Amino acid sequence: MKKLFILTLFTTVIFTQTTVNPDISVIGDLIINQDGEISSSGVEIAIQGYVNPFARADVFLHKHADHNAIHLEEAVISFERGLPLNMGLRAGKFRPDIGKINKEHAHTLFFIEAPTSMKNILGDEMWGTFGVEPNWLFPLPWYAKLSVGYFTKAMGTACNHEVEEAEEDSHEDHTEKTTAMSARLSHFVDLNDVTHLEIGSGYYRDIENHELPHLHHVAELDFKIKWRPDTYRSFTWQGEIFRKSPIENPENESKIAGYTWMNYQFNKRWNVGVVADFSTDIDGEEFKSYGAFAGFSPAEESSVFRLVLSQEQHGDETHFGVKGQIIWALGPHKPHQF
Repeated sequence: MKKLFILTLFTTVIFTQTTVNPDISVIGDLIINQDGEISSSGVEIAIQGYVNPFARADVFLHKHADHNAIHLEEAVISFERGLPLNMGLRAGKFRPDIGKINKEHAHTLFFIEAPTSMKNILGDEMWGTFGVEPNWLFPLPWYAKLSVGYFTKAMGTACNHEVEEAEEDSHEDHTEKTTAMSARLSHFVDLNDVTHLEIGSGYYRDIENHELPHLHHVAELDFKIKWRPDTYRSFTWQGEIFRKSPIENPENESKIAGYTWMNYQFNKRWNVGVVADFSTDIDGEEFKSYGAFAGFSPAEESSVFRLVLSQEQHGDETHFGVKGQIIWALGPHKPHQF
């Protein structure tokens, strides 16, 4: 309730400063698997708008399909220009700039949910927490940006809404919590009029507090290449690799995880693609998976039908899965962007 009150106060102050009403969107879905089980990731509410010509605010609330209360996913103000030293700034609760998939909401993924290897590194709902993250653009012939962040919770501890609510309801002393820092350098290069390349590298580190055990640091590399000759046709290839190591004895307990996917949007309504991911250690066993997916948008991008076929191998166990999803949106924040 405390966070909901702070959020209400935050949005009231922010949006009363502008004469333009914010965009409000609602996104929901329904998922069915090969066993006939029906589930939903819940409903997401997005409140977005410009505070002034220099800054915008984005608030995302998520009501999971369970007994828990509304979860504050993000509430962030982004200063895009107007600050000294050509600096940009994000502040509030948000998904830090570490890798690419961490900043993507699940409803924008062509393959329904994030790869298992990434959830094992970043958390079930990726890594989002309270913090500040300044960034700078370099005066180069191509787009190059450096971002540096300081955050209140370590990677993987601020992603699960049940964990967060349990912490709020607990009366235990939580002073022995880690904080964290991150840094990322990214480049965006136009290869020609219809093709561009993005490459990036990032670093994350837990900050020691009362000599707590299990502190980690993470290094990552990522890329994305996109060919887009017109509005409704595109080919995209994206991938990331992470190395997560304990700050003490990193050689003995390091894990490496990564994923890659390709998507071909061949007209206004249809897309198809493949996805694969791996991890050297999930619950002490190697993990890898391969999958194929397809999507169909009957009317623009306001609703999407998705299908994913996958095969997972975890240690000696192999699992074949089928998932279908119907996802819809009211408002400008869509489940799929062309």
